[in-house]
Amino acid sequence: MSERQKMIKAIEEHAAPVLRQQGFCGVFPYYYRKKDDRYDLVIFEMNPRGNAFWVDASYVFTGKKENNNIRPRTRVLNDKDVEDNNLISPARSFRLKGNFDNEFYYVDVYRTGIWPLRFYDGVGKTREKNYQPEKGSVKMQTATEEIYKQVSLLVVEQLPDAMKWLAKHPSKWDDIRDSLDANKEDKLIKRVKKEVVDKEHLEKVIKNWNSISSNYSHYAKLYLDNPKLYPLLREIIEDDNRSDFVRVIAYSLYETLLKNCYDRNEAGYLYERLGKEKSIIMQHIVLSTISAVKMPEEIEPEQIIKMTGAKEEVFANEAYSALGSFDNSTSREFLRKSLERLDAKADKYRLIAIIGALSRIGDENDRSTLERFSTSRKEDVRLTANAAIDNIKGKTMHGNEVKSSFTVVVKDLEWITGEKDDPDDLCLHGLATATIGDRVLEYHATVSATALYLLKTLTENHMIHEDNQMLPCCGFFMVPDEELTTVTIIGCDNGIDWSVIHEDENVRIILEDGYQVVVPFESYKNEVLRFADYIEEFYSMCTPKNLPEDEYDTNGYRAFWNEWHRRRNQYK
Repeated sequence: MSERQKMIKAIEEHAAPVLRQQGFCGVFPYYYRKKDDRYDLVIFEMNPRGNAFWVDASYVFTGKKENNNIRPRTRVLNDKDVEDNNLISPARSFRLKGNFDNEFYYVDVYRTGIWPLRFYDGVGKTREKNYQPEKGSVKMQTATEEIYKQVSLLVVEQLPDAMKWLAKHPSKWDDIRDSLDANKEDKLIKRVKKEVVDKEHLEKVIKNWNSISSNYSHYAKLYLDNPKLYPLLREIIEDDNRSDFVRVIAYSLYETLLKNCYDRNEAGYLYERLGKEKSIIMQHIVLSTISAVKMPEEIEPEQIIKMTGAKEEVFANEAYSALGSFDNSTSREFLRKSLERLDAKADKYRLIAIIGALSRIGDENDRSTLERFSTSRKEDVRLTANAAIDNIKGKTMHGNEVKSSFTVVVKDLEWITGEKDDPDDLCLHGLATATIGDRVLEYHATVSATALYLLKTLTENHMIHEDNQMLPCCGFFMVPDEELTTVTIIGCDNGIDWSVIHEDENVRIILEDGYQVVVPFESYKNEVLRFADYIEEFYSMCTPKNLPEDEYDTNGYRAFWNEWHRRRNQYK
């Protein structure tokens, strides 16, 4: 029995009975209970890296015509929030503290790095033989056979906080209807859009970046469109008395501001900062910021070219990627010659960084160099190269935009237990890779939900963050309509999302950072159908599913496939 299977068994033995005493139904990893007009949810999310899991509590009002299904957004809350009587919005979730960094680890745990780049590394039996802790690492937990029971009892210990949080929220639709207005801008967005124009509010955004006011900072990023903020952000960036964490946030906001109201001189400022930052961590942050914006053509990127020779592979690859922001002969020639020196055996991340940079520059003379990698055995490299070639050779204009490509593939398909077959798990998981233009998005997703939501986009627009994500972490709660012809899938808010908007014979895909491409609908449709067929074929090769005892769950699963086949059969 694997470590994951032992942990699941311990949860079912110790935590699940406590949930059932609280009125919850379901089986691992999804539990729910009906309370008036809403469903309370408790979700166990296995970390895709293995060795740990999260536990989230949330709720949803289902089947309301006023705005379909109100789904929660994941929110990590602290003790103060549990006592806060003002938490009435459904746009929240409660995450248990776990034993380290809001996760429950059931293996050996090492803490590495320094704030703000500190993280925990779970080391299980498959890694421990060859694992070498990084210099300065601290061992925080040594796992024995008792760890599974200990961790499951820790979940039980923390569950009352989640129950207390759920109890503070309205359970009747009439009590919450007045606080929601789907046709108006959120009050928080209005406030930020109006107020984030001076130092006081900028400081508030940064101060609350990683706290209970994270929604404020999220919306502030979306509405950073006032040039007056440039000098305020520079002041924070240049203040050596501030922590690296605060300065990292300032660079992130600076990037967003450049995207919303571009200024050549302000973009050039980033290149100046690169030479002034002393630590490799902050240099990496500046390189990442440069990679996301267009730099003035007259800047010669000599210092970035030097950084491509760094011993740290991640840092060197970020430098290669940053060169794609400089559309001048120096950058083009260096990237082209660098790629010409590499072969198919080269590190895939190095290849992807260089190919992606050349794609952003978009020089016709690079096509032959890129075509060497269009048949690479490394799937990520092949997809990136072909997307880059399409970006360059197409030049088929839609307005002033180049029509681009969209692909989605998946590998390592499995069920929640990590097995290749499990008749009790209804949701299929795998490592999904979506290539959108020259962007490559990778996530360990619930790909059964991905496939259905892609099928939906063949006839409907999908707006980012207004429904389940396109690459969702989980898709455990299926809400059927009365006729069992359509289903709404609800999971946690972890995942990757993008918008899909129909425009004549094309679809426009818009990512979370505002990057967008236009894809011919026929090409998009064929890719969606291919992916959906691949997922359905995997289901057909597995043991038939054991339908849940609960009628609501069974109807949700039936509605899932009814909608799937209805949409798929439109294109037979």
